[in-house]
Amino acid sequence: KRPTIVVGTPGRIQHHIRTSVLKLGTVKYFILDEADEMLNVGFRKEIESILELTPKHRRILLFSATMPASILEIAKRHMKKYDIVKVASKGMTNENITQKYFTVSKATRIDALSRIMAAEENFYAIVFCRTKFETKKVAEKLLGQGLLAGAIHGDVDQKKRQKILGDF
Repeated sequence: KRPTIVVGTPGRIQHHIRTSVLKLGTVKYFILDEADEMLNVGFRKEIESILELTPKHRRILLFSATMPASILEIAKRHMKKYDIVKVASKGMTNENITQKYFTVSKATRIDALSRIMAAEENFYAIVFCRTKFETKKVAEKLLGQGLLAGAIHGDVDQKKRQKILGDF
């Protein structure tokens, strides 16, 4: 009823606002992580509309690997005073993670992914896609090849999301 922290994508947050599950009148902090990516994939209008529903005296924190003009515009419009903090990279890597990458053409990437999944023992992965449609398509093709997969995107309800994560 009175959450301390709410985490969600702009579309999911808007859904909860529309269904009156979430009210933003008492928000003290508004934090947008990966702000550059959120704006790159077209969430600017959603982010702006969510910000408009928050109290005027809330604190806004925008985190971004880059500082494009679109983030500065939001800062100037919604923040009276702001600071830019730059952090130098020191090559932080978790030693328990093995990273591999493969360069494949767009036309063959799902087939390549399914071959990798079939070849690797105990393969677990989270695959990020740009659109809901692409997310559904990738999961359907993998399932069609007998591989275990699930798609989580803005149209998937919370119960289904929890099932997919539990299966993972």
